[in-house]
Amino acid sequence: SGMEWVSSRGGHGIWFACLLIAGLMIFGMGKTLTVKMCQAEGRAEYLFFSVTMTAEAFKLTVATFQWFRSQKDDGPRGHEVVDGRPALVGWYENGLYLIPALLFGFSNNMLFPILGLIDPGTLTMLWNLKIVWTAGLLRLFGRQLDMYQLAGVLCLTIAVFVSQASHLSKETAGDRNTVSEGDYKLGVVLCLVTVAVVSFANVFCEIVYKRTSANQHSQYMRLYASGVLVNGVCLLIHDGKQVLSGQIFSGWDLWVLAAVFMMGSSGFVVGMTFKHLDNIVLVFVDVVNMVMVSLISYVFFKLQLTIGFVAGVGLVAVSMWLYYVKGGEQDFGYQSVATEHHDDVFDELDAFDDLQLDDFEDDGNMVQTR
Repeated sequence: SGMEWVSSRGGHGIWFACLLIAGLMIFGMGKTLTVKMCQAEGRAEYLFFSVTMTAEAFKLTVATFQWFRSQKDDGPRGHEVVDGRPALVGWYENGLYLIPALLFGFSNNMLFPILGLIDPGTLTMLWNLKIVWTAGLLRLFGRQLDMYQLAGVLCLTIAVFVSQASHLSKETAGDRNTVSEGDYKLGVVLCLVTVAVVSFANVFCEIVYKRTSANQHSQYMRLYASGVLVNGVCLLIHDGKQVLSGQIFSGWDLWVLAAVFMMGSSGFVVGMTFKHLDNIVLVFVDVVNMVMVSLISYVFFKLQLTIGFVAGVGLVAVSMWLYYVKGGEQDFGYQSVATEHHDDVFDELDAFDDLQLDDFEDDGNMVQTR
């Protein structure tokens, strides 16, 4: 059966596969939907830079814990040079992490104003254009795209155009009861710019990670520490008076806490999927999530499911199959797929490389790690 195939790919039981797939769906949809709920009309104002800074601090805590465990299990490593790659020492090598941190900080914080202008379904659709941007960037760095991947890029571009054509020309877009047509178009433009930025961030992050032979967790710690620094500086510049008056967490509620947790956890679940299951599972879960977010947006956020939008969803599914499944059979490894597949994911892809699931109870209540 299909689930037996899924479980056989990762070597774990079917209950573990089901639990991991459920986690992919929950965290995949949860990040966008919780941020959207934080932007709901009439809610108390909060400092969104404090949200992203806290999410980065959460990631830093997990990475630090993993680093301590790696030191205990493998012993401390020096600043050795391997295969001619430089050691992770000095201002230059450490300062490089500020660049992806700045780019990821921009993209993560832009989610808040964007979701104040457009619905989560539209955002999810437009976000898939990362494939197009990343394919172009990788081509600049010398990576070849086969015919399937090129067909996938073309199909995805058509899909996004088809899905948005009616929304941008008629009064059929989501959230039009609270957002004007001009604001909706602004949200789409901001989303397209943010997609370009996060695509460049993913590719540059891969380059930075592969520059050195340093312990992977020490690299994660540097990236997340840089993220805390970048978002903290932005918080002080943008909301300095509130911070100095002790209102850094003013307006926080359960939805904001949920957004922090989702933003901090989603990438780690993706990393576990690549380690224990298969990238094809992630592709199909992404398609399901896109459909589910669109349906949720239709019910709760006034997204109009036009024929064009539904056709666009179908074309996106086809394009992802062409690019990741058929094209991935040729020359793209798991890391390259992950680099193109999620915002802020490559920096978390190997976060569970040292995580071994030795015990898993069949009732699915507990997973124990080594």
